Amino acid sequence: AKKLDADSVLLLGDNFYLKGVADVSSPRFRETFEDVYTPALFNNLPFHIIAGNHDHVGNVQAQLDYHGSARWDFPSLYYSLPWNYTSSSGAVRTVELLMIDTVELAGLSDDVCQGCELPGPPSVQRAEDQWAWLEARLNASTADFLWVAGHYPIYSAGQDGSTQLLVQRLLPLLKQAGAHYMSGH
Repeated sequence: AKKLDADSVLLLGDNFYLKGVADVSSPRFRETFEDVYTPALFNNLPFHIIAGNHDHVGNVQAQLDYHGSARWDFPSLYYSLPWNYTSSSGAVRTVELLMIDTVELAGLSDDVCQGCELPGPPSVQRAEDQWAWLEARLNASTADFLWVAGHYPIYSAGQDGSTQLLVQRLLPLLKQAGAHYMSGH
């Protein structure tokens, strides 16, 4: 982080294998976040977080509620991160990163059936609310660089495979807005 002069870190889901955390007092916050990603090693950088399928097996709300560290930035299941920076030419440039919850959009993947089609959103209404938010943010963005980050990949040659709902629904939105995508999983 110091060598790269990083200003923050992204955690793109599966923050706590295998079954997330049960509550905000879980020792996993200390054992696998605070004690691993120490302020000294990471220059006290903020970690911007979204949930993955393993987090949704547990209590995702506990991760949203965790305030044991000022570096743990997980304000909502989906949210926007704006950045400004000065380029080498001296021009001020803008970046907008839209952090989304692909588990809420496409459903919970099953480690037993890797590569199987996802079951669909656990709540159609919550998924549609997120889709509407995402489309509005993509259409309204004036950022020089527009990115979306989610847990599930759109396309993948890995054992989990591509996420068909994201191919069908997210990819056209990205193309229309000229946005790029990065994923965890």
